[in-house]
Amino acid sequence: MSIEIGHYALVLALCIAIALATLLPLGLLGKNAFCRHLTATSSLARPLASAMFILCLFASAMLIRAFLLSDFSALLVWQNSHSSKPMLYKFAAMWGNHEGSMLLWVLVLSLFAMLIAFFTKSQHAKQSPLTTLTLSIQSAICALFLAFTLFFSNPFARAYPVAADGMGLNPILQHPALAIHPPLLYLGYVGLSAAFSTTIAALILNNISNEWARATRFWTLLAWVFLAAGITLGAWWAYEELGWGGFWFWDPVENASLMPWLLATAALHALMSFIKTARIRAWAILLVLLAFSASMLGTFLVRSGILVSVHSFASDPLRGIVILLCVTIVTASALALFAWRKNTENSTNLKPFPLLSREGAQFINILLLSCCCALVMLATLYPLFFEFFTKRSIAIGPPYYTAVLTPFFLVIVTALGILPALGWRRSSRKQIIRHASIVAPIATGSGIAVFLVANYSASAAIAVAFGIWALIGAARTKGAPGVACAHAGIAILLIACASASLNDVEKFRTMRVGNTITLNKGTSSTKLELKNIFTKQGSNYNELGARFQLNSKNTLTPAIRTYIPSGIKTTEASINRTILRDIYVTIATLDERSSDSSTKNRDTISVRVRKKPLMFWVWAGAAITIFGGILSLIPRNLLKRRLQQ
Repeated sequence: MSIEIGHYALVLALCIAIALATLLPLGLLGKNAFCRHLTATSSLARPLASAMFILCLFASAMLIRAFLLSDFSALLVWQNSHSSKPMLYKFAAMWGNHEGSMLLWVLVLSLFAMLIAFFTKSQHAKQSPLTTLTLSIQSAICALFLAFTLFFSNPFARAYPVAADGMGLNPILQHPALAIHPPLLYLGYVGLSAAFSTTIAALILNNISNEWARATRFWTLLAWVFLAAGITLGAWWAYEELGWGGFWFWDPVENASLMPWLLATAALHALMSFIKTARIRAWAILLVLLAFSASMLGTFLVRSGILVSVHSFASDPLRGIVILLCVTIVTASALALFAWRKNTENSTNLKPFPLLSREGAQFINILLLSCCCALVMLATLYPLFFEFFTKRSIAIGPPYYTAVLTPFFLVIVTALGILPALGWRRSSRKQIIRHASIVAPIATGSGIAVFLVANYSASAAIAVAFGIWALIGAARTKGAPGVACAHAGIAILLIACASASLNDVEKFRTMRVGNTITLNKGTSSTKLELKNIFTKQGSNYNELGARFQLNSKNTLTPAIRTYIPSGIKTTEASINRTILRDIYVTIATLDERSSDSSTKNRDTISVRVRKKPLMFWVWAGAAITIFGGILSLIPRNLLKRRLQQ
């Protein structure tokens, strides 16, 4: 019964979304008596938006309830759950599939519609026209995706006949990070819809003003924080769960989350410049529109079935075509409106500004971030078009991204390091030279030191030097603690990623119980001894594991798991962490037998050991960047008062 109730709740939510999308703009923009009479509906905007969100939340709760109770009369539960699965993963299974993920998408859309309804800078009880029209556009987007969910991706479909047990969730998705990662990522993806709706409303009203810029900056920054957190958790999951020892493989679905983050970052810089100087308005508008379009493109890539990835859902081409149609309609309409309003830009926005200024540096970063996104998009989509036209497959891997994107990132980091010496209107050359004369020797010396003392590779040492340059620049940034914190986090992230990726040590060998393996790097040495091989039965898996002694102090227990009932095997890494390095160990059996087969006499395994410098600081740098975004969400006056207390 709860399945049918959840379905009806979504139908009611769709009706409310359609009402908000049509009645509010008629009342706001119409000229005749009937339309003026509809202005009374604006007083119902908040309760209707709240009701739409509550209905979507209720529908989601009904689906989660079906998963928790293992109600296999629901087709989605039968396809993606199992009675023996731990409760946490039964809960997370709601969004571990195409239909459930679309329900989560519309839930977050309705959440932001409700937030928009309650968000207004006006001191009057009546909402401003910008807020009212923004809510209408957000509701139209809600209606579009609610209709897609109900007619093409119904999460409340019934299974006949009812099976005794389910098929289970993909084992590699059974990780704590995957219980948090998708909701955070969706808050980022869909959060950009609020900035998109605000911008479309401002274009319709021809009201590209500070009211628009500040509201759009808030929504973009909020989405940026959630996107960054979701991307970080996804990278941590890949590092912990996939067993290959890395955290970013430039997988197309990883790129689908990176592209809107890059565009949102560029949009934030453009909006800040517009608020400060009232210039580069067109860039600010365009980047906000493209950021949400990129998030919808990510939805198409992940949910159309055209990509083969551990992250992707669905394989129904019809759904993919419908999603692509929705993305095309929304994006094309937005860009057409932007082109129509482009001629309203006044002469102030067209005046040139000196490149040797903070505004110039911001503009350079905007261009570079946009180019980075374009290059990532090209490498993500080109194999799809190539396969479509030639019927042959190609893959574009990490070497391409490293070679193509590294120069752009280094210039961006260089700009971050020199930013404190730049003024908004114009900067003194002497001030810039004085700043560089202090920072450059420290950064260069740091790179030389890690090259000579820590035995870093030349490329890793150069990356460290650039990171130190940006870190000192962030430390010298005044008046904007959130910006300084975010830039410092990016600098730390650069240093840590370069160290972990370019200066790691790896050994692979076959070991018997009692054997040892030693990793040497410079003056440091790491010794591992294989103590024993064991078997273990978990709640819904069988495990073959090995116990290693690390330098006579710590124990590492990597394993291979075989999940019930699918028989899928996963590699479970064991990691010893310090703030300076990670020791990352995985194992593999010499034969291909399942880990639940007879293993009592097995005493030989294949072992892969990696020593990855500064991995702790990869996560710390990301966390500092996210914290900087959170600080920037707090009004500066309030933050200043708090710091003075």
